[in-house]
Amino acid sequence: MIQEKPLVSIIIPTYNRAHLISETLDSIKEQTYTNWECIVVDDGGTDHTENILEAYIKEDSRFKFLKKPSHRKKGGNAARNFGYEKSIGEYINFVDSDDLIHKEKLQLQLAVLEKNESCQVCLSEAEIFNETKRYQKKSKPLDEINFFEDYISKKIDMGTTQPLWRKSFLESAKTVYDETILRAQDFDFLSRMSFRKDFSHCYVKEILVSVRIGNSGRITDSGFRKDVMVSYLNAYYKTYLLLANDYKDKQLYKSYTNLFLKRILRCINSKDFETALFFLKKMRKNVFNNDTRYRRHFLKLILSVSVLKGTGLRGYSLLKKYYYLD
Repeated sequence: MIQEKPLVSIIIPTYNRAHLISETLDSIKEQTYTNWECIVVDDGGTDHTENILEAYIKEDSRFKFLKKPSHRKKGGNAARNFGYEKSIGEYINFVDSDDLIHKEKLQLQLAVLEKNESCQVCLSEAEIFNETKRYQKKSKPLDEINFFEDYISKKIDMGTTQPLWRKSFLESAKTVYDETILRAQDFDFLSRMSFRKDFSHCYVKEILVSVRIGNSGRITDSGFRKDVMVSYLNAYYKTYLLLANDYKDKQLYKSYTNLFLKRILRCINSKDFETALFFLKKMRKNVFNNDTRYRRHFLKLILSVSVLKGTGLRGYSLLKKYYYLD
């Protein structure tokens, strides 16, 4: 009896990417592994993306085009989730609508997953490109990583398009993509998935994804706004809670906390003291092992930022001397 090849569902959220998405779709159409469906979810764009998809669907029924329902939240995460809910494949590959995938991506990663049943996701290397240059992402070699620890510490760089997931693993998650997160979506998603006890990865140590940079049309394009910054920091705070409450590595907690504090410093530099104080107070409520020394540190920061709020940025240089955990 001939065993059927497993179906791979490729899910692409898009917003006003008519000028780029054809390149992405062509890279999918050229896959050497042919048993796939590609679900493109429009997030309310106003360009001619639908016309482009109609042409692809007419030529190849494996392509599907959906419009995200108006009652769903705005943003890429809701579009990804909607596409995921409509998918029927055994494996899932989320793809950004301006990325390109190597023609053997699905074939190579699926072969590894099929041979390693304990692995929940297969990773790959990636390169960065634009109109004038192309270079590999700087990242720790995949055969040397502890994914969760190295990822949150920024020792590895992993994007939306690189992983190929078992759908059964994603189905057992309470939340796939958090629809309240407007920025740092991948960071939140990959942190939560890799923190799980049943997470196990394998890899193809080759460049299988080309990530485009320097283009417009991102679903979350909205400039630098306070609400977007709060959403960004919320993503990092969720991972902070994992380290403070459910992880036993003190050094990792300290190093990650300092990375988080560095991001909060952007709010202080912009004189958005309310956002800085909001997150510093949240962090103080949840510290590693309820250590009073860390609580005192955050209290000191809260008092200092409160003073800065009242005086402008006078005293800022003094704050930076003891801002980070030692």
